[in-house]
Amino acid sequence: HGYNTIHVCPNNCILFRKNYAAHDVCPVCSASRWKDKDGRKKIPEKVLRHFPLIPRLKRMFASKEISELAQWHKLKRNAVENELSHPADGEAWKAFDTKYAWFAQDARNIRLGLATDGFNPFGKMNSSYSMWPVFLIPYNFPPWECMEQSNFIMGLLIPGPLCPGKDFDVFLEPLIEELLDLWKGVPTLDALTDKSFDLHAAVIWCIHDYPALSTLSGRVTRGYYACVRCDKDPCSRRIRNKICYIGHRRFLPRDHPWRKKKWFDGKDEECDKPEEFISDELKQQLERVMDVRPGMHPQNKKRKRGENGQCWKLRSSLWDLPHWSSLKLRHNLDVMHIEKNICEYILGTFLGIAGKTKDTINGRLDLEDMGIRKNLQLKRDGNSYSVPHAPYVLNKTQKLAFCEFLRSVKFQDGYASNLASCISVDGCNLQGLKTHDCHILLQRILPAAVRGILHKDIYEAISELGNFFKKLCAKTLKIDVLHRMKDEIPIILCKLERIFAPPFFDVMLHLAIHL
Repeated sequence: HGYNTIHVCPNNCILFRKNYAAHDVCPVCSASRWKDKDGRKKIPEKVLRHFPLIPRLKRMFASKEISELAQWHKLKRNAVENELSHPADGEAWKAFDTKYAWFAQDARNIRLGLATDGFNPFGKMNSSYSMWPVFLIPYNFPPWECMEQSNFIMGLLIPGPLCPGKDFDVFLEPLIEELLDLWKGVPTLDALTDKSFDLHAAVIWCIHDYPALSTLSGRVTRGYYACVRCDKDPCSRRIRNKICYIGHRRFLPRDHPWRKKKWFDGKDEECDKPEEFISDELKQQLERVMDVRPGMHPQNKKRKRGENGQCWKLRSSLWDLPHWSSLKLRHNLDVMHIEKNICEYILGTFLGIAGKTKDTINGRLDLEDMGIRKNLQLKRDGNSYSVPHAPYVLNKTQKLAFCEFLRSVKFQDGYASNLASCISVDGCNLQGLKTHDCHILLQRILPAAVRGILHKDIYEAISELGNFFKKLCAKTLKIDVLHRMKDEIPIILCKLERIFAPPFFDVMLHLAIHL
């Protein structure tokens, strides 16, 4: 049939299925299921489209070619020592195989990744509408097949007009039920052997941008506990008008000389790097939010602001999956999303773009509060104050030279979009950059564009940051290079801390240390 339509309570309390299939009114909030008051026309207020997963996974094994591809990760993949070229080379995959040896024994068992994000189906005609497709990606295939669009499996199409937020679990209900059945095993005919076998499948991680990570996982991604990897004693710090993430010296070795320097925040750094929760602590965190229910549930309790150290706002239904609590990596960080944000911070600050620059008056006052970089602090001039020019902000001539360089850059067909079209009429600004544009700019263009325009320290720090992301996004990763990068990124962020004001360092820049 393609998909099943499931009616939803207008307030996202329940799905009208199973015991509620015949109900005309939501049993939780008493809202009508239908758009017309008397319900004669039977036009539903909200509809979830569920694309059954099990039939499509079984259909994969109806083809000899796809059945063979589904076993590639175990039977044909040539693992190279010190190299990562497929998810099966990663620690998370290997840890899953070790824990569930029975699952790993049959190469036909499917490992899935779950991805979701909001989009506007009306383009720019209606900017307030947001639909959420949920995709499943089978990782058994070779790398060149994994990311083929034809192999993406749409599981759900969640209706708008608003982001589902804490009600996401309501919409996941039919998919979770299918995943529970797949964990137990589903009888399937394999065309390659012409024999029946029990097909198992499991979601081994999720990947999405940072706001969607919060929506799907139930983890807080704002405020003092915005970093999903720093559970205890995070790097967050309150400054004049926001919470910033500075203090990356904590990730340096104990004997590193920079720990004793006052350049960064006027103090020595004695703390170790933040820790993650152990399994018992994580269990306690989730137990505290067990009362949170979707929709307008009368038993819903608002989480008190006074609960110090509470990092979870709800318990996601993904925890109902038997293997979920033992996974090494549940939610990936989206590198492209992080790159886009960092690139926008850098460009906004370099070009002094109103509303995007991080070089603000409050930022200068933060420097004064910390007692550092007196040459950048506000200067009293009679009854007024003057703002000294920062070395990381381009003047008019430098902006023109920078934008002219971007205009002159030529790419191969399909490598990147035309950056010249993003330069403003006055030639001093950039606008309308897409995620892939920022990806190319940060890794390839920015280091070359600012060389000779900005001070050597600034150029080198930006160049090292771009090189870090360039290595991270390589087609094949070397494990020894990754270990070296893990040691290098705290030094790069510390160099940036010496250059930019504290407001520059929000959680997106901090997340680079966990990639």
